[in-house]
Amino acid sequence: MSVLRALRWAALAAFCLLPVVGCGTSATTASGGKGTEGSRDGKDSRDNKGTEPARFSKAAFDKVLVGMTPDQVEKLLGKPTTEGETDLEQFGLGKGKGHAKNWQEGDTTYRVTFKDDKVVFTDTYKK
Repeated sequence: MSVLRALRWAALAAFCLLPVVGCGTSATTASGGKGTEGSRDGKDSRDNKGTEPARFSKAAFDKVLVGMTPDQVEKLLGKPTTEGETDLEQFGLGKGKGHAKNWQEGDTTYRVTFKDDKVVFTDTYKK
């Protein structure tokens, strides 16, 4: 009888711990990203790399560093509101043209300026 009782306790313990430790598997979408258990269609609400799409915030803007690439900046801040060519001389960065990407939040524009696909300058201005 004691073996049967021990098996019952082991089964009960395993049943109770399963939700806590999980079963060691995870849902995966066809694109290779992590799936979400609660989605009805089995599709992932995140991008195909399994991460949440970036959303602009001032805190994220403050993490932009000189030397970052445009891809690194967009991964941090999300897609810019506007972008275009800019004159580097106005920032004291020598002659030539650069590329600026802008993010709008309220009446403030957050600008990241690139030269040769590297961040050289960041600034903000009000409308």
